[in-house]
Amino acid sequence: MRPTPRGWTLLGAGLVALQLGFGIGSPDLVRIGFVALGLVGAGTVSVLVRTSRRGGRGWTVTRAVTPRRLHAGASAAVATQLSGRGLRDVALAERAAPQLSGAGAPRARVRRGPGVLTLDYQVHATSRGRWPLGPLVATRTDPFRVIRRRGPVGASTDVVVWPSIAELTLAGDVVLGEPDRVALGVRSPSPDDTALRDYHEGDDLRRVHWASTARRGRVMVRADEHTGMRAVDVLVERPSSAAGLEWTLSVGASIAVAALAAGHPVRLLGATDDPARTVHLRYGDEARAALLDPTVDATTSRSPGVAGDRLVAAVDAIERTGQVVIAVIGAVPPAARTALAGLPTGASCWVLVRADGPTSTAAQATLHALRLAGWHGVVAHTGEDPAQAWRRLAEVAA
Repeated sequence: MRPTPRGWTLLGAGLVALQLGFGIGSPDLVRIGFVALGLVGAGTVSVLVRTSRRGGRGWTVTRAVTPRRLHAGASAAVATQLSGRGLRDVALAERAAPQLSGAGAPRARVRRGPGVLTLDYQVHATSRGRWPLGPLVATRTDPFRVIRRRGPVGASTDVVVWPSIAELTLAGDVVLGEPDRVALGVRSPSPDDTALRDYHEGDDLRRVHWASTARRGRVMVRADEHTGMRAVDVLVERPSSAAGLEWTLSVGASIAVAALAAGHPVRLLGATDDPARTVHLRYGDEARAALLDPTVDATTSRSPGVAGDRLVAAVDAIERTGQVVIAVIGAVPPAARTALAGLPTGASCWVLVRADGPTSTAAQATLHALRLAGWHGVVAHTGEDPAQAWRRLAEVAA
């Protein structure tokens, strides 16, 4: 609890008036000094009484973040509502992690209603992670606006920020290796048409799902979930460098989301120590969340050796029958190369090898070793546009 600027002014004026009044023997100045100090004292008592009676115990805080999850570089709208009694002289502010507020505090707008205060503002996510929003800070003032007391109300809310995602075009389907695709990319009808994906040139127009096309505003076609779409395992490494980790997760997540949108069953492996479950488009937004949520808490490895051990554990989770494996890794140790080389020849194996520095000698050596084992891939530098790296990989696949 502390005085407001008005309170400090009254305190100073009151003390000066008292000193002058007693010094020159002026009762009027003495009375003015006591009145000024009395206003500050009355305001203090008012705030203390109101705080002791309520103390925020009867207040309820609700917070809505839209969307609930967002990608790094995206914004979300926040509405924090405080409801209860005695809110007339209450001002609100919200604490936000620096990763959500950018260069400065977000600009907020307060809406008042009967027994309700609502704080509306936007946050901008600058990096991947789980960042706290709140608690709400309520400032109480007395009727004279000379004393204020500020304190937290309610709990904080974690905002989930996924890696940044690039829009990737799955041109042709060479990398993903659909077994039922004929030369022009036309697939025969199937009773398993339960998944939808965006239309690609060459798709059979008989497979257009008109209801979804009208609803989404773009042409959607049915995709074979079981017989026509192979499972895709996207394998990512957790390197020891922060920049390398963010780029790797962004590229891996972009590939996984693109494969999911195309109707493939997808797993994203390596972002955590736990094996991922297969996710399919039929689950909609929940599928996207299940695919990307494990990336939120991914951390760097203590050393390249630890990163290699984690990669080997992720490779062990890959089934040994002809699926599609797309790896986004760095220059890995020999043990990890051996594990990757041990994948069966029936699998379609593709790799983006990350080069962390201006030279790519170690990355080229890793790529060469994997090519000898039947992998196809290219070297990409940290920070390279994921869409460009994916196009170069697709060109190798063509």
